[in-house]
Amino acid sequence: MRPGPLPVLRCLAAALALCVGAPVRAADEAELKAAIVYKLMLFVDWPAAAQPPPGAPWVLCVAPSNPALSAFRGLNGRPLNDATLRLQAWPPAPGEPACHAAFLGAAELAAAGERAAAPGLLVVSDAPEPASAAAAIVLQRNGPKLGFGVHMAPVRRARLQLSAKLLRLAREIDE
Repeated sequence: MRPGPLPVLRCLAAALALCVGAPVRAADEAELKAAIVYKLMLFVDWPAAAQPPPGAPWVLCVAPSNPALSAFRGLNGRPLNDATLRLQAWPPAPGEPACHAAFLGAAELAAAGERAAAPGLLVVSDAPEPASAAAAIVLQRNGPKLGFGVHMAPVRRARLQLSAKLLRLAREIDE
């Protein structure tokens, strides 16, 4: 069962308040990025064809070379939208399930090419512009603070629906 909108919104707002309202130390940044990506996934509606079958997990992919990988490992097995979250390597190996979301840096985005534009794939990045233009959601540092922006073109290409509540919390929305 999906948690009600109010508790989930409070959790996202609390996590984002840490991002936009408080300085971020380097040691905490990876943990904060992982927490934000997890919370963001709660506010995305995937097309029916891209949702996991009953009993299967939601798959979040992160490249083994990504410096934040250890922080993302802590998300493995957490509840997400009537299922659990499974962390998997990016790109998925043959025979592994497709990613529902991927956290990609600049190098991974460049190497992904069209794979990053797959229907049903939420791409989140911390890459600087213009490398992050292929990502639907971009985590951004503004001095000591961390927030996020939304690129609607990749959201539409992936056929995803972002909650209006999530969009209100974005620093910027690029149509």
